[in-house]
Amino acid sequence: MSGIVRDRITGEPVVGVRIRAAELPQYSISDSIGRFTLSLPPGSYTIYSGGPCFTGDTLHSIEVLPNQNTLSDVTVGVAHMSMEHTTINIVAENHIGNYADLIVRNAGSGDLVYAFETEQISPASDWLSIVPASGRIVPGDSLAARVYVSADTLDEGTFDYFGRLYLHTNSCPETLRVLDVLAVILDADNSNPVASEFALYPTYPNPFNSSTRLRFAVERASRISLAAFNLNGQRVTTLLDAQPLPAGAHEVVWTPADLSSGIYFVRLDDGARSFSQRVLFIR
Repeated sequence: MSGIVRDRITGEPVVGVRIRAAELPQYSISDSIGRFTLSLPPGSYTIYSGGPCFTGDTLHSIEVLPNQNTLSDVTVGVAHMSMEHTTINIVAENHIGNYADLIVRNAGSGDLVYAFETEQISPASDWLSIVPASGRIVPGDSLAARVYVSADTLDEGTFDYFGRLYLHTNSCPETLRVLDVLAVILDADNSNPVASEFALYPTYPNPFNSSTRLRFAVERASRISLAAFNLNGQRVTTLLDAQPLPAGAHEVVWTPADLSSGIYFVRLDDGARSFSQRVLFIR
């Protein structure tokens, strides 16, 4: 028996698929052009196809006649995982926590089977989790997994947490994807001390790929504008538009939605004075 293994959607030949008869132990592996040859004695067989990276097919009642080559092509589904994130950045309040969404897409023709592992590196406590931790994504669909950060510190300031997510899938050849998780834990103290200056402080994190904190201070009650611009000077995001704010320190979290990766400038303006700062956004 021989044939060609093809992708069930594209029709392209697929290499590395295992073909076997349910009734016998021997098997064949499709070659670089998708071709397989399976030596079988005369009889009727159920033919299975599949492998670690494939959603296989089953052929029933395949007849193999004496001294004849039975031709039968096989189709399989091939999972293809795609993900834009390379790191996860989260700003979380102490004792409350926060989360970020991680989008995983299956652009292939077979089911994508996935499982997440978490590693809390610094500190080595149970502060990082993801839901759902495992499952299956059908072709053309996507998963919005939610990465949770839950911290309980001693309220001594701002803390940097570092961990990793390990994503295991059946998407070959890259069956493992590793993402760094960077979390900033803020004190639960909601006091807003009076500032003695008008200033735009360094954003954190920078570069960033999910969200970043824009921190600034005003020494007197003012109408504050805060916006982001591209390298051509075009406004891409308005975060505050002449917003009345009291004197003190303030913070705005910026989460770009439809912007492409690149360098942007954030500008703080009170109508008479302004500060600008460069930030790097990485999708």
